[in-house]
Formats: sequence, structure tokens, C-alpha cells
Amino acid sequence: KVSTEYVLKNDGTEDVQITSAVTSCMCTSGEIGNMKFGMHSATGNRVTIPAGEQETLTATFDPLAHGPDAIGKIKRELTLTTNSTETPELTVYFSANVIKE
Repeated sequence: KVSTEYVLKNDGTEDVQITSAVTSCMCTSGEIGNMKFGMHSATGNRVTIPAGEQETLTATFDPLAHGPDAIGKIKRELTLTTNSTETPELTVYFSANVIKE
């Protein structure tokens, strides 16, 4: 498994609450604050990012989730739903090239 992190900063004047999150594939999982999520569900409480503060979003990709022969380029996404009227949804993308050793 490989992971990467994204720092999400709330540049607004009001707190932003992440109300739910999903990933684009079962091979990908995410975590922000105490919320862990995958393709079909999220566990944990809503996450609040206070105005002027930041939170780290971690994306984890399991290249073996599709079997040992699933090689090649991939693109996955993590989508967060918020209470913000300005940004009600935020999608983060990552890509990789899975090779066989």
C-alpha cells in the first residue's frame, strides 16, 4: 500500500465541516481527522476545520486490491462533502503507474 497526504486549509471566515466522504474505487481509502472512508461508506464523526486552520487528508492506494495482474496507469479520487455554500464538494485526485516487480 502507498499513501500520500494533502493539506486542506480553510481560508474562509467560518468553520467548515466535512459531513461525508467517499473514494472512487475500493482499492482506495481515505482518512481526515477521525473520519475514515472508502468507496461505499465513512466511519467516524464529522470533521470541522476551523477558519484559518488546516487538516491533513491521507489517501491510501492498495495496488493488490485488483489482483496481482492489475498493472498500468490508474487515476483515483477522494470526494469530500462539506457544509460550505461556497465549496459544498471537494475532490482530490491522484495517479500512479502500477508495475510488477
